[in-house]
Order: sequence, then structure tokens, then C-alpha cells
Amino acid sequence: METAYTQPWPGGLSGIEIAICALIHFYVQHEPLNETGPLLTRLLSFTIRLIFRVDPYANDLTTFNNQLRAYLKGNTDKFDDESSSRSIDAIIQSITDCIDEATTFSGLHTFFSRIERLLMREEMYDELQNMTIRPAERQIDESSPFGYFIHRCLETYLSLEDDEFGKIVEKIEAWVVNDQVDAQFTVSLNLSSEEEVALAMRKGDYATARALLEGSFDRPPAAMLGRSLPETLLYNAVFHVKTKAYDTARDSLREALRLARGVNDTRAIASCDDLLRQIEFEERKARPRPKLRTMDSDMNIEGESKTIKHKRDAYQQIEDANPLLGVLQGIEDLQKQARKRITGLGDDGLDDPNVCEYDLLQSNIWQLIGSEGNAKAMQNVNRDDSATITNWTAKEYALSHALSQAKGEAMNGRVSKALGILIEPELIKTMDINMLQNWHSEMLRIVYQAAKRSGSEATASKIERLRPELKYATGYAGHSQSSSEVRHASDPFRPNEASFGQQVRTSKEEDLSNLLFEAVQMRLISNEPSKALSTSMQVIHEAGRSNLFTLHRRGVVEASESLLALGQVQQAQDLLDEIMARTLVDQDIEARADVSWTYSRAILARKSDEAYKESFSWLNRAIEGYRSAQMWPKLKEVLYVKARIAHHLNDSEQRDEAAQEYNFITEECSKIDEEESEILEKLQDVAALVSARTASGG
Repeated sequence: METAYTQPWPGGLSGIEIAICALIHFYVQHEPLNETGPLLTRLLSFTIRLIFRVDPYANDLTTFNNQLRAYLKGNTDKFDDESSSRSIDAIIQSITDCIDEATTFSGLHTFFSRIERLLMREEMYDELQNMTIRPAERQIDESSPFGYFIHRCLETYLSLEDDEFGKIVEKIEAWVVNDQVDAQFTVSLNLSSEEEVALAMRKGDYATARALLEGSFDRPPAAMLGRSLPETLLYNAVFHVKTKAYDTARDSLREALRLARGVNDTRAIASCDDLLRQIEFEERKARPRPKLRTMDSDMNIEGESKTIKHKRDAYQQIEDANPLLGVLQGIEDLQKQARKRITGLGDDGLDDPNVCEYDLLQSNIWQLIGSEGNAKAMQNVNRDDSATITNWTAKEYALSHALSQAKGEAMNGRVSKALGILIEPELIKTMDINMLQNWHSEMLRIVYQAAKRSGSEATASKIERLRPELKYATGYAGHSQSSSEVRHASDPFRPNEASFGQQVRTSKEEDLSNLLFEAVQMRLISNEPSKALSTSMQVIHEAGRSNLFTLHRRGVVEASESLLALGQVQQAQDLLDEIMARTLVDQDIEARADVSWTYSRAILARKSDEAYKESFSWLNRAIEGYRSAQMWPKLKEVLYVKARIAHHLNDSEQRDEAAQEYNFITEECSKIDEEESEILEKLQDVAALVSARTASGG
């Protein structure tokens, strides 16, 4: 799943849970297309933020109503007229009446009877799936965040013992009337622990989140966050999978499946099955790859011809925008067939170099999807480094493996290490004239990426004269990923016109990258953020449909930039929240820095001292990323903003620290062009020597 967020677990039954259920009930019972539609949209956003605990919970009904009123009015004058004020008062009064009803025994039962009727149960789908006209009454999908929250509240309510009803009613009434004597009922240790975990996950502080989760296992599992026992076991299994304790996770899942089947909890059963498949994939991915071996050319004739056809078909599917995960499954099936055909030993047979080509093809697709961990696993060929590589396919495989490694290091800001991989003597010895262009293109692309990041326009211009297509490269920030021709050249398994006698078309990924680049130009150069937003949303939709998750996240960041330019700050922040968890673990350090920088500006747009203080953690994250990527112009921009904010808050220490680094970088930037040009000249000398050696066959 591309979007990562905290599950909407209610923290028991107290006043705030009843209030959220009342908000959902009001929203479902009113048509959003009438004159109160804009207010209902704001109410929907307010409810979602409460469910996922983006905003702090109110301690009493009065505070809750004040928060709701402020959110419905917003920061504009749009709802300040008398008619809108009456509508807001009516909404708040209706929700308050619904909450008041739950402060008695009979009223609580009536309240949950109404709430239960809102759910669209799974068994209803069989009756409705072929109907073109749905029931007039609006209902909630049980698997949606609203449905899930209501479902858990209902489960908690129905599981109460007789002696517990009195405490629940007292707890709700204490919240409604703000009775300080009973304030203890409004605080839940498990709820606050969950909030701490959620906050740590949103900030990307996974070490703290893990420590909190480990500590939560010391408490009785069934009491943890109001979960049922199957869901608690599933929750623990997810943690064990993250820590690679697959056997322990599998034991938890088997017990969870047994309990879930006993109560016919189809959602828990499906989740357990998905996690078991993930464990199977992770274990298979971690197995050591068989050693590459040289086979007689006569044995490879049939295999190679079929392999080339399958690769061409796979790339055709990618270019036609077929979902990449489906393409991966098809390649895996073909790989099994190739292994049986070549070795005759079935799935346990040794891999032939032709079969390894499927590994590389899968690795390339995983990179397009945005899963660098899976891409690396598919490249992990356990071959004997001392063996001489003589097979042509094995040579090509070794080169592509090196190119992929170098690309990953460059994305993470380690340019020297990336170039070191490419000029490794053992790699150069294996190259022939056909591989030389791919190697040289990737080396220039890495240097060009570094030059654009550091602001070295002189070096970038020199490379553009050598490779004009790089000028239109459309990476994460508009310059870090190769264009169509470069990607074709840097991929030795990419079918080309010479191989198949047909014109090479641009892929869906390349088309969407170019479209995203146009959105950047619209926003920055043409000053048309509305058009840029529309274009970015098109990229987001198409990339998500094609499983291009890295490109999808790039589109979300660009759309957020356009929203900020349009003054729609909250929408920009909500959009970034959807991708934050995945982007903060992206291999591309530029992606991590950019999303932190954009998010910090969304926070700063609130223009309050609290927002300024909150922005520091995101500004520091962006500074660290841009510093590692050696993106000096961007780094100076962030440091300047940090110094201004620190000055406003009278934080002289952070202000002086940011100003000192800003001045140092300003002085050092004058030397960048000279250093980058020197590196380029040395690499060109190396490339000339390698070309001469390869051409002479020496």
C-alpha cells in the first residue's frame, strides 16, 4: 500500500469516541450537495483528523464544540455571514444533542443502534453488486476509516459486561459536563501510548516507535488499544515481520487465523493471508542466489531466443502502462519455465545466466515501482568473484549490476563511491565495445546529477554538450533522473531499434516524468500554479494506476508545492501526510530532503510561534538531506529561512549556527565549478583510456 497512516483505533469508549461517532452520523445523514456542502466538507476533514489523531483530543464537550466551530469557519471570511453562522450553530447543536443522548443507559443503547445502521456490511455487497440503483439511505463501507472506527466502537460496546456500563456512562457524562472529579475516565494509558507511536511514525522517528511498541508488549495483549485478540496477534506479527523474526510472526498469524475463522472475521483473515504471503516473499528474497556458471553456447540457443522475446514483451507491457506488479508476476512465472527448460532440474536447479536475466529484469521493474530493497535483493547474485567471467550474458549482467549499484549510491549523495564502482578495474576488464556506451552514459549521468544538485552550471553545460538529452532530464526535483534516451542507453537489457528493427517508443514512466517536469515549469517559470496542480494530479493518478510509486510520490510533492502557491496550506499538508512515511525511507536523499522542506513550509504558513517551533525538526531534516546530497543552493535557502525563524523566536544559538553555515557555503560555492570541472576532465581521461583498451581488445 502506497499510503501509510496510523490505523483508526478508538482508545476505548469515552466522550471523544462518542463525539466522533456523532460527527460521522451527522455527515452520513445529510446530503453534501446542498447549500451546506462546503461546511460538510470541512466537517469531514475535521472528523478524519480526529480519527487519525492528527489533532489533539478535546478534554470536554465545550472545548470540542469550540474546535469544531473554529474548523468549520476556517481562516477566511467565507463563512462569517449570518446565514453561515446559523448553519454552523445548527450543525453543532445537532451533534451536541446526539452526544447528550448517550449520557444515559437507554440513550447509549439507542445511540449505538443508530450508529450500527450506518454500516454497509460485507454480506450486503452480494445483493448490491449487480444493482445500478443503490438504496436511498447513505451507508458507510465497513472497510473505510469511518466504517472501521465505528466497527471497533461497536465491538467495544457489545463486549461490555453489565457492571461496566455504569462506568462507561459516567465517563461519557464526565466528558460532556467537564467534571474534573471524573477526569480520570477521559485519560487512557493505552491511548496515549498509541498517540506517541503515531507521532513518532509521522515524524519518521522509527527507533522511538519501535521502542514504544516493544514496551507495549509488556501489557496484556487483549487490552492493548481496544483490539480484539486476532487483531492484537496480527498487530504483533506485523512488528515481528519488520524486525525479520519471520518464524515468530508466522506463529502469531496462525493463531490469529484460527481465532478469526472461529468468529468469521473476514477482514482479519484477509490481513493474515496477505502478511503470510509477504513473509514468504521476504524469505525467498533473502535466500542466497546460485552461482553463475558458463554453459556451452549450443545449450543456450533456445533459452536465449526465448529470453529476448520475453524481455521485449515485458518492456512492451511496461510501455503500455500495464500495472507493474502484474508484469512482475508474469516474469516470475517465465523464470521458472526457463529454469526447467534449460537445466531440466526444476525449481531446485542451478541458474543459467539466461535465467539470471529475468532477475535483472525484475530488479529494473522494482526500481520503477520504487522498492529499492526488492531491487537490490534481485541483483544479489552469489557468484565466485575469483572466477573469470567469459559468458557474454554474464558480463552484461555484471555491468548492469554495477550500474544499478552506482545509481543507488549517487541517489543517496555518495557520488565518489558511485564513480568508484564504475571505474573498478575488474569491471572494466569484462567490458566489450557493446557495453562501453552504457557504462559511459551512466558515468556522465551521475556527474551531471551531482553538478545540477550542487549548482555547478559550467560543468552541467559541458556535459549537456556531450549528451544534449540530459538537459531535459526529469528527476525528483526536475534534474536527477535520466530522460528517455539516457534510460535506454543505461539499460543493457532494454530492447532497441538495432535489436528488433522497430522504433523505440517512450515508456509510461518517461511520459509521466516529462509531464511532471512541465508542471514544475508552469509553477516556477510561467507562474501558473493552477495549471501546474492540474498537471501534477494527472501524474499522480496515472502513476498510481501503473504502480509507479516513486513517480507518484514525486507528483504529490509537486502538487503540494502548487497548493502552497495557491494558499491552500491545509490541503497541501494533508496531501504530504499521505506519502510522508514512505518518502522518508526513500533511497533518494533528494526526495527525502524535498518532502521535508515542502512540509516545513506548509507548517510555517500557519504563521504562529507554535508552528515556527514545530517547523524546526523538518527544517533540520531538510538541511541534513541537502547537505548530504551537496545541494548547496537549496541548502542555503533552507538555512536562510531557519535563521529568520530562529531570530523571530529569539533563539540566538540556532540563528547563529544557521547564519555561520550559510556564510561558509556562500564562500565555498565559488570553488564548486572548478572542482566539478576537474572531476569531469579526469573521468573523460579514464573513459578515453577504457575506450582505447576495449577497441584494441587489450
